[in-house]
Amino acid sequence: MPQNYFAATQIAKGLVFSVSGVAASATAVGLGAQLNQTYAFLYLQLPLWYFYIAMIVLSFIGSFWALFTDTLQSRGNPILKVLVAVSVGLVSSFIVLPMFSNQPPVEVMLGVSLAGSFSGTVLLFLIADVLNDEVLRKDVVLVIKTGIRESVVMVVNRVQSILAAIFKGGSK
Repeated sequence: MPQNYFAATQIAKGLVFSVSGVAASATAVGLGAQLNQTYAFLYLQLPLWYFYIAMIVLSFIGSFWALFTDTLQSRGNPILKVLVAVSVGLVSSFIVLPMFSNQPPVEVMLGVSLAGSFSGTVLLFLIADVLNDEVLRKDVVLVIKTGIRESVVMVVNRVQSILAAIFKGGSK
């Protein structure tokens, strides 16, 4: 009787492995077809995977560039900072940007991967500073509230002057 169970588990394992192999090969064929589509860039027809590699390289360039800012120089482990920067660049170019546009241009994705890995990392560490320091957090909230209040007053004054000019027939 135990031989039957052993044979049944071996057959089940074989089925699972064959199904996963077929699924992996179908995925590889589908990805290969998508990544080998050409895109016109600087009057050249280049495969799309060139641009994806360029986005990854630009994320690394932006992350190394971010290491030289004063915000990140005084921090801890540089390897952790590079990994955070690269992940922010890749997430911003591959996930965040396609949420705003169905088919973002490759040039924009390249720029977002570079700028996202640089400025996104600096912004992320600054937000962490604000969240960890109570006094700084209160000051930032005060500055934001004051800025919003002043902006509302400015817009209301501008609208009042425009409405006064329209209804009085002249300007002040």
